Amino acid sequence: MTSGIKRNLAPWAVMAAMGAFVPATGAQAADLGGDCCADLEERIAELEATTARKGNRKVSLTISGWVNEMVMFWDDGFESNAYVGTNSLEQSRVKFSGKAKIDKDWSAGYTIELGLQGHASSKWDQNDISSSSDNTISVRKSYWFVKSESLGQFSVGQNGTATYHLLDDVNAYSNLRNYSDAEAPAVAVGAFYLRNTAGGAVGGSLRWSDALRGFNNATPGQSGRRNVVRYDTPEFSGFSATAAWGEDDMWDVAARYENKKLGDFGVAIQGGYGESTDFASTKCDAATTAEKCTWWGVAGTMIHNPTGLF
Repeated sequence: MTSGIKRNLAPWAVMAAMGAFVPATGAQAADLGGDCCADLEERIAELEATTARKGNRKVSLTISGWVNEMVMFWDDGFESNAYVGTNSLEQSRVKFSGKAKIDKDWSAGYTIELGLQGHASSKWDQNDISSSSDNTISVRKSYWFVKSESLGQFSVGQNGTATYHLLDDVNAYSNLRNYSDAEAPAVAVGAFYLRNTAGGAVGGSLRWSDALRGFNNATPGQSGRRNVVRYDTPEFSGFSATAAWGEDDMWDVAARYENKKLGDFGVAIQGGYGESTDFASTKCDAATTAEKCTWWGVAGTMIHNPTGLF
């Protein structure tokens, strides 16, 4: 669901309103003197006051987002149940994106994306479905950018790093990304306890997030959203690259190739590598002291265009 709100719709409103004011006789139609347009201008001002506003005609504002609530059935071999709440894999959200053209090549803008958690599925376990994350609003992304069509995009703020969704977003040819991706297992059962044969938690408190290790949502091979400086190259014959640095300290790089019409096939492949010395931010193993963390991943998809097999 996306809507662009632009003030330059006003001329259409003017034409429609003027049509309503055209009198029945030609003589009267020619008389445009006096205060004939005062009511029209007042009505236009009222209409503009009820819309999202922008500073000038070069700026656009786009509002988008979705609602993702679900029923989850689970069975751990000892117990089964069903929970209802927000799907944390692709949580409900709303996004505000602004953009302004500087000239033919350059533009600038910002993105603010808010995550809405009614009842966060990533916090559920076999014993408790309540969480401090319930009924909360979080800032998923908040950054500004400057973009050149020929040189690429430079952005600063809370954003995906270069290897953010490295394994997920390469799936460009199916709907699988919408409901299941590389992070799906860890998000779905990350907070659940590992059961022993007696039905108790292994080690007394071991959860799947302790066994599954990775930068973001206990998923190895890719990273998450952090406060970074990020650069994205333009696309050259299907090839593009991204680099990011931030936090204290982390950096990563990624490269991508995509060709939707390679003969009868469409292909997409990407890979990346990252390092971090900020243990509090990455937590990619079970250590309790700060140490260097590295990660890498490669993923690809292919589709046969005539048949749709992928």
